[in-house]
Amino acid sequence: MAKATADLAKVCTVCGIDYLAYLEESRACSRRCRLRLWRATQPRPLRRSPGEARGRKKPRTPEQRTYDTRWMREHYRMKSAENREEHLSVRRAYIEIAKSRVGPEAWKRRTKAYNLKKYGLTLGAYEKMLADQLSGCAICGKAPTSGRPLHVDHDHETGRVRGLLCSKCNQAMKAVDAYPEWPLRAQSYWLRHQAREG
Repeated sequence: MAKATADLAKVCTVCGIDYLAYLEESRACSRRCRLRLWRATQPRPLRRSPGEARGRKKPRTPEQRTYDTRWMREHYRMKSAENREEHLSVRRAYIEIAKSRVGPEAWKRRTKAYNLKKYGLTLGAYEKMLADQLSGCAICGKAPTSGRPLHVDHDHETGRVRGLLCSKCNQAMKAVDAYPEWPLRAQSYWLRHQAREG
C-alpha cells in the first residue's frame, strides 16, 4: 500500500501545474486530469467512415433489393393468411359456443335482428314489411328461395329503406342507383331487339 504524505509536491503530467499529492504514485492533480490520463492510456477505437459511424448500412445491390422485396411480400402474404385463418377459427368456435347456449333458432333470430339494426329496422318491422309485400319481392313478387331472406333495399345516400328485394332485383337496383337512366335504356334496347326478331 502506498504511503500517504501531506507535503509531497508534484507536477501534474496532464496540465503541468504544481500540486500537493496525497499518494507517491499520483500523476494527476485532479479528477478531471486523472480521467484524461486514463483515456490516453486506453486503446483507440478503429476509425470508421461517416456513414458507418451513423449506423448506416452498406448500399444494397438491385438484386438484393428485389430479393428482399419479394421475400417481404411473400412473408406478409403468408402471415396475413395465417392470421386470417386463426381469426376465422376463433370466430367459428365462438359462434358454435353461442349457438349451443341459445339454440339454433334463437341464434338465427338474434343474427337477423343484428343485421337489420344497421338499416334502422327491428325484426317486427321487417316482418310487417314482408307481410305488406305478400311475402315476396317488391319488384318481381317472387318469394325467397332456399330459405334465404329478402334483401333490404335502401337509398345509399340518405339511408332510407325502400323495400325488400330478391337477390336479382337487388343487383339490378344497384345498377339503377349507379346509372338512373339505365332502366329506360335497357327497355329501349330490349324493344329494339324484339322488333328485329319479330
